[in-house]
Amino acid sequence: MNAILQTSLFQAQDPPADLAGLVALLVLMVFLGVCVLAFFVSLAALMPGVTRRSELALIRWPKRAFVIGLVNYFVVFVVVSILGAINAPVLGVIGLILLLILLAVTAMGLAGMAVVVGQRVDEMWRGSFSPLAHVLVGTLTLTLASAIPGIGQVFLLLLCFEGAGVGILSSFSVARPAAPAPVAEEAAPIEEEVV
Repeated sequence: MNAILQTSLFQAQDPPADLAGLVALLVLMVFLGVCVLAFFVSLAALMPGVTRRSELALIRWPKRAFVIGLVNYFVVFVVVSILGAINAPVLGVIGLILLLILLAVTAMGLAGMAVVVGQRVDEMWRGSFSPLAHVLVGTLTLTLASAIPGIGQVFLLLLCFEGAGVGILSSFSVARPAAPAPVAEEAAPIEEEVV
């Protein structure tokens, strides 16, 4: 009986390998979160017009953006699957290029979404965040929400659909901000002559 208890106790001491894997996964998630944060901040800083148009598209057409993103991901998935099934390297490269274009458009849309989420969080706290803080807070919020086990992966998929739609709408449908109209000089008051 003692031998059975000692054997089971020694078998239970194996989990440090599992713990090391869990710690490695946690470090990887934090590293990827920091990379996403840096990417969105640099995208918003280097291309503020794109980020602003993405914000406007998300605010104006959130449902339309989701449907457009969903359809585009479906179409690109079908086209890439067909091109990948054909044994021609050139078609595989074309499929890869289509996928990269869709991911780039999704990234542009997600940068605008991060700014909008940051603005909404700022409104909830009644603060006065800077535009950089809007990007940081929004990206952090979206990253933490997508890191929830199970639900987060579904949320991330929905975010990608919305981001692709926002990116597409911001590229094609949203009017670019107009240049400020010149200020007309005020005319001097005309004095009426009494006859």
